Amino acid sequence: MRRWLCSAVALGLLVIGLAVPARARSSTRWAYYDPRDARSLASLQAQHQHLDIVSPAYWKIQPNGNVTSSEQPKVVAQMRAWGLQVIPMVQKYSWFDKMHPWISNPIARTRTADQLAALVEAGGYEGIHIDIENIHNDDGGYLTAFLDTLADRLRPKGRLITLALPARTEDQSGWHRAFDYVALGERADLVVIMAYDHGYAAGQPAPVAPLPWVRDVVAYTQARIPNAKILLGIPFYGYDWNVSRRGWARYVGVDEVVGKVGQRGYDPASGAAWLRYADGSGQHMVFYENWQSVQAKFDLAASADVRGWAAWRLGYEDPAVWTLLAPRR
Repeated sequence: MRRWLCSAVALGLLVIGLAVPARARSSTRWAYYDPRDARSLASLQAQHQHLDIVSPAYWKIQPNGNVTSSEQPKVVAQMRAWGLQVIPMVQKYSWFDKMHPWISNPIARTRTADQLAALVEAGGYEGIHIDIENIHNDDGGYLTAFLDTLADRLRPKGRLITLALPARTEDQSGWHRAFDYVALGERADLVVIMAYDHGYAAGQPAPVAPLPWVRDVVAYTQARIPNAKILLGIPFYGYDWNVSRRGWARYVGVDEVVGKVGQRGYDPASGAAWLRYADGSGQHMVFYENWQSVQAKFDLAASADVRGWAAWRLGYEDPAVWTLLAPRR
C-alpha cells in the first residue's frame, strides 16, 4: 500500500505540474545498492535507466584483514546488460578499536589489498569503492597507505579507485580528522562526499542534510579536491525520532513516512521535508528527503560544477525523484 501511495504521489506531481521537467543528462549519477534489502533491488530494477554507476555493498574487511563477500553474479550480469558500471563497495566489519589491529598492520593491509584486487579482477568490475569510516584519528595515515597498496594492484589494470569520505566544513574541520582530504583526493579517481547525517540518529531531531551545511561541505571539499573528482553524496533516507522517549532515531525511507497521519511540510531554507505524528509509543518528529529536497541537492551539485552525485541508497527514495531525471542515453 505504501509503495502504491508513493507512486500516486509521483504521478500527482506530474499531473498538476509541480515536478520540474526532466533534465538533460549532464553529470555522473551514482547510487548505492544494498543486496540485503528487497526494496533496494526493486528500485534498481525499476530505475536503472537513470543511473551511470551502481555501487553494491558486497565486501567487508574482517578484523584479521580477510575479506568476506556477498556478491550476486546474476544481479551483476543484469546490471551490465543494462549498461551500468558496477563498482562494488568495501566496508569494514566493525568500528574503531576492533579494526585498529588490521589498519595499523602493513601485512594485514597487504593481505586485504591482495584479496580485493583478486575479487575485482575475477568479477571484471570497473573499480572499487572504499567506505572505511569510524577509525581513530591517529589511524588516518594507515588508510592513506592502504589506498596506495590497493592502487598498486588495480591501477595498472585500468581499474578505478574510488572512496567515500565523511563530510567536513571549515567550522567543523576537527571532525573526522583521520581523513586527509588532500592526500586521499590525490590518490582517488572519484570521491563521494557523504554530505548527510548532520541530523543523526543519536542526536536531537534535525534535518539530515540541511542545504546551508551541504553548501559549506561542498566548499570545504572543493578547496582540497578537484571538482572533476567530486561527487556530492545525497541522502534518500530520513530519521524518525520518538521525542517522548530518549534514544536513537529510527532510520526510515519515504515508503515508511508517506502513509503516516500527522502534520507535514517542507522547509525550503533547510531543504528538508518533515513530519510530526503520534502513535502508541509517543510523539514523533521525522526529517526525511522528498523530491523537493533531493531536487535542491541536484541543483547544488550542478551549480557547484562537481562531477556528479551519489545517492545513499536505492529503495529509500521518494519515487518522484526519478521524474527529475532524463533516462541515460
